Amino acid sequence: MQGFLPEYEINPATWFYLSSLLTIGIFFKFYRLASIRNFDLLALLAISPGLLWVSRGVAQGYELLFVLTLLFFFRTLLDPLLIRRPLLEPNLNPSGLAFTTVALLVFLVGGLATERIPELARVGVLSPARAVELKRPLLYRLGFVGVMSHSSPEEGRPERPGVPGPTSGDSASVDRRQVILVRLAVVLVHFLIVLALICLGYVHFEDIHTAVGMASLYLLLPYTVQMSPRLDHFLPGALLVWALASYRQPMVAGIILGIAGWVIGYPLFLIPLWISFYFRRGLVRFLLGGLISLPATWILVWFCTFLAWVMGVESPGTTWTNFRELLGWMVFKLPQADGFWADRVQAFRIPVVAAFVALAASYALWPAHKSLGTLISCSCTLLLGVQLWHPYQGGLYLGWYLPLLISTIFRPNLEDRMAISVVSESWLPSRTQLWLTAWLEDWGFWPILKWWTRWRKKNGD
Repeated sequence: MQGFLPEYEINPATWFYLSSLLTIGIFFKFYRLASIRNFDLLALLAISPGLLWVSRGVAQGYELLFVLTLLFFFRTLLDPLLIRRPLLEPNLNPSGLAFTTVALLVFLVGGLATERIPELARVGVLSPARAVELKRPLLYRLGFVGVMSHSSPEEGRPERPGVPGPTSGDSASVDRRQVILVRLAVVLVHFLIVLALICLGYVHFEDIHTAVGMASLYLLLPYTVQMSPRLDHFLPGALLVWALASYRQPMVAGIILGIAGWVIGYPLFLIPLWISFYFRRGLVRFLLGGLISLPATWILVWFCTFLAWVMGVESPGTTWTNFRELLGWMVFKLPQADGFWADRVQAFRIPVVAAFVALAASYALWPAHKSLGTLISCSCTLLLGVQLWHPYQGGLYLGWYLPLLISTIFRPNLEDRMAISVVSESWLPSRTQLWLTAWLEDWGFWPILKWWTRWRKKNGD
């Protein structure tokens, strides 16, 4: 931001203090001190000291993040039981929140345009050769590329306990155009998350005040600012929150959820939950969307590869090579862990994984009546559960579940938003059907129009 604002500089600790005061002033309910909302906000703010410790190489930072992840895990696990959810709007009016959101987003994008990389974003950075040697999935490698500058500021940086530093042939061997491409992708991802939170709050929560408040809180949190260059931290969360925002269209939700699963793997554990949600209506469309997601992911990889070739990135690879590397998480092996599990017996992760798989399977049956509220909270619970056994910087990938957690904190009572009541019986929305009918009539496709009209009457549209 120094290129836009002369003499502007703020360190992570100072931003933690300022953002904490702003968060409390805007969202804390002073007339309901014992409310769950206040507990959630204080727990979110408690994450920042752990992030500061991790950025400075203090091993206890991962332990604090693990404890807070476990705390939020049980909080969201019990969230479907919280039926009485009074509307607790932010203390700032919608106009002030909208200005705050736009200003924070501008500062976030401005920070991504500079070469100054926060220390937290460098945690776990490996050289491209080392990442390939360890067989890290492609998304993790792209996330690391996003924090490497052309001048190689990481060189000579000492290694810290639990924080792997860069090795020989590090960011100096990374093409600057590749860094720019990843940074542009990160900017797009942050825009998508903000838009999805606003869409979720305005369209499905039916409250613009809450919608802008969720986006503002997401941008206020120190984690969002400090980890902003890391594509691997925010892309899965962006896909999942858009899957929730489009839940009334089962095929679209299935495609987006499927893409998230092919990209990172862990969202595939959400499939039993979402199948149970759409079981009474929309299941076939959701499953079809899941099947379409695989070729859709291939098209996305092709587009990114083509864009890298157009921008002149050195050795962008072929589409099939990048697609296989993207699905590298499917290779069964015991990865070399760092972060919380770095110095612990890896066998202890096995019962945690078993309990997590059992929980993911149980969501096919419990709760019996699933609404949008349970879909949000249970999806967040599973993504929190992943962090309890994730081998790479376990507990640090808050961006995977942060938009879902904010939605869980702010959501009203959504017990009436069930698939049987909100999902259309027809495969296409009414407006799309009317547009398609008019288009067929204008272009003179009378045989297709005749069949289309008969199909609409048969389905009661």
